[in-house]
Amino acid sequence: MFVVLRWNSVCALLRVACIKRQKHSFFICLSLGAQVNEEGKPILVYKESGKVLQGDRGVLRCMFSGYPVPDVEWISPKSQVIKNTPGRYEISDFGRVLTIPRAEADFEGFYFCKGKGKTHSEIHSVFLNVTSAPLLEGENQMQDIILPVGENAIFLCNVSSLPNEHPPSSPKWKKNGVDIEIDKEEYTVSENKRMLTVTGVQNGTDTGVYQCISENSEGILIQQAFLLVMGRISHWFLEDTFLSQSTSD
Repeated sequence: MFVVLRWNSVCALLRVACIKRQKHSFFICLSLGAQVNEEGKPILVYKESGKVLQGDRGVLRCMFSGYPVPDVEWISPKSQVIKNTPGRYEISDFGRVLTIPRAEADFEGFYFCKGKGKTHSEIHSVFLNVTSAPLLEGENQMQDIILPVGENAIFLCNVSSLPNEHPPSSPKWKKNGVDIEIDKEEYTVSENKRMLTVTGVQNGTDTGVYQCISENSEGILIQQAFLLVMGRISHWFLEDTFLSQSTSD
């Protein structure tokens, strides 16, 4: 609960912290809040920027004091006034809280909260930082592969970071959770380490789960793909079965 005390031309907003009773008297504990002038100019008392993982819920806060209590208006990084928009923006707590239910990279930036009094306004900025572990960029990244004996299997791991994040580390490669020995003839890694080639695949030794691992300041990416090496008869059988199913569909 708040009360307003006035002396001369100045008002002070006081918060009622507690009310105690002793015998036949009541004692009110007050804490001094922000001072406001008689003209009702809003004064910022609290603001909070936000940091959120991509796809999660982002929250920004602004609180103004004043008499009467100022309205709060939010403005996006693109200088657009924000309204309640299902799935995109939620404004709550009398305008003091802006929630972004699913924050994506294009939501990152400076947001502005404006305290609007009867005759004056006050505007401040808060920043929403949308972060993420490394992401895979492009098509055919870490795809499962079925190949006949003797062919080459190629795995792609083109990692990137969101804008304003540290670049991802070069990928590390594992097979079934064990580091791949790149110096072996059967494995070739591109110069930037984003492509692994398994040459002349063999049924007994190369079938398994291959992992690509990269990290940045916000987290770690572990992406895996399965390589199934089959005899040529089995492979042709699978191809014929797939083609016949496609034709019948």
